[in-house]
Amino acid sequence: MVSFYAGSKESSRLQYGWDCELECLKCKHIGQPKIYALKQGKILRAKKIPVLHMTLHCLACGQDLQREAESEIVKLFSDIHISKKNAKLITWNRICSVCLSFLLLLCLYFSMFTDFPIRQTFPSFVLISLVFIVVVKYFVYQFTLLKKACACGSTKLVFMGSLGQSYCFRCASCGTLVKIDD
Repeated sequence: MVSFYAGSKESSRLQYGWDCELECLKCKHIGQPKIYALKQGKILRAKKIPVLHMTLHCLACGQDLQREAESEIVKLFSDIHISKKNAKLITWNRICSVCLSFLLLLCLYFSMFTDFPIRQTFPSFVLISLVFIVVVKYFVYQFTLLKKACACGSTKLVFMGSLGQSYCFRCASCGTLVKIDD
């Protein structure tokens, strides 16, 4: 069980980067921007709102390239769909959460509003709570595994930012664009 938590924490660390050329509006230089600092940003749940988690500047003049990078993320990732495996994980995560929540509420109902003694319903409540925690941890682990590998088998995914509720990656090996929801 210890390796489960260690793997989850290790795989949740993302490799940040930017590997698309941007055009500086000030000096018209086209090329890779320089990453100066990583910043913590919230993943906005609204659709099509890009969020960069790094500060990008032009190599030639030092101009801030945040707006250009945000528009580039929208152009690159707006037509990309999440994988079928990611969609199945989201669906099963929601189904399991609803079912286990219903079972917990049912246990509470039986213990409070029926003639069942608390000593009969309490073990069921505890068991369902533990199952709920394990299921949530399992789905978190599966989502972090999705963020770690590309379809080509490479583990070199570069996190470029987020678009709405999706994480946007580019594979460093094959250049494939990957979009992941969780």
